[in-house]
Amino acid sequence: MGGAIVGVPNRHDPFMRPLMVAVLDRIGLYGYGFEKSCSRSALRRMLVATGFEVVAETGILFIPGWLRMLDLACHAWWPPLARITGLAVRAFA
Repeated sequence: MGGAIVGVPNRHDPFMRPLMVAVLDRIGLYGYGFEKSCSRSALRRMLVATGFEVVAETGILFIPGWLRMLDLACHAWWPPLARITGLAVRAFA
């Protein structure tokens, strides 16, 4: 017996992250691997169908996809700039 914390991109993201990821992936600019978005209820159904017991759900964090991508890129390639993007990201936490 154990526990898991699961998070996935939300299909209903008001900043249209799923669309942005699909476009970037299609043109070869999304280097983070396969990403599938789903709704909160769809995620719950998938977890229960595979044998998980959902014991808690928390709120959903929305952040503009371009800002998240910029923050990831800075953390990976330009760490000093990550301090600046971190300030912008903090506004959505």
